[in-house]
Amino acid sequence: MAARMRAYRQTRAEAARLRAALAAIGMREDYFPGLGGIVDGTGCPVVVSGRVSPEAARRLVRALASPATHRTSGSPREWIPRQVAWNR
Repeated sequence: MAARMRAYRQTRAEAARLRAALAAIGMREDYFPGLGGIVDGTGCPVVVSGRVSPEAARRLVRALASPATHRTSGSPREWIPRQVAWNR
């Protein structure tokens, strides 16, 4: 049971980091109302986005396709906006 709780806390923390990263690129929280963390029936932690509106999907595609988000060198830590904590 303790391992399942650790997995649950881990996935919730990762979901919170994803939410912060999305907010840093202008994605409002209501674009991903189902964003959260769960532990599935086999005990695997999973970050879920839930249902995403077409508008949110369009905005996310634009953000991912923008030159500002494309990186070809450097550490992934440098790709994340400074507002998003990278605590690993």
